[in-house]
Amino acid sequence: MQMIFVGDIQVTLKPNVSGGIRVNDGCRSILLPKMSMDEAAGLIQENYSVVYAYYIRFVTDDKGRAELQQISLNIVLHYLYMYNNWRANTAQMSNLDLHFKNEDFNSPGTFDIITWYYKEKHPKSWKEKSAVLMGFNMEAFSIKYAARELFYNK
Repeated sequence: MQMIFVGDIQVTLKPNVSGGIRVNDGCRSILLPKMSMDEAAGLIQENYSVVYAYYIRFVTDDKGRAELQQISLNIVLHYLYMYNNWRANTAQMSNLDLHFKNEDFNSPGTFDIITWYYKEKHPKSWKEKSAVLMGFNMEAFSIKYAARELFYNK
């Protein structure tokens, strides 16, 4: 077992009985198949640094910075889990780079992770907080959110 700190968040990495690494941040637990402990720890920390650095420019207070740590880790674990599963289970993607991709900042998955976080933590102000973190004005955020609702409610 290995513990790392990602920002102020303690993350535990353990070998999984069926292979790979089990990652737990206290909020979720994910399995990263066919990955070593050192590779997982390095990717989590490197990708977190990229994501946190991107969003910190939109945060103005200490509480926002603390929340940004969790949001950034949520984003990192989401993409690392997804990309690693593609790499582990698809021959064509066996060499897929697991570093965070700049285009993922604008992906629907990232939008969802941010809005879901703020909906849970700030039910009265989640729209404003989400819009600010993603650099949207309220009109642009509302349009994008409506499109996501349409997607989920087909």
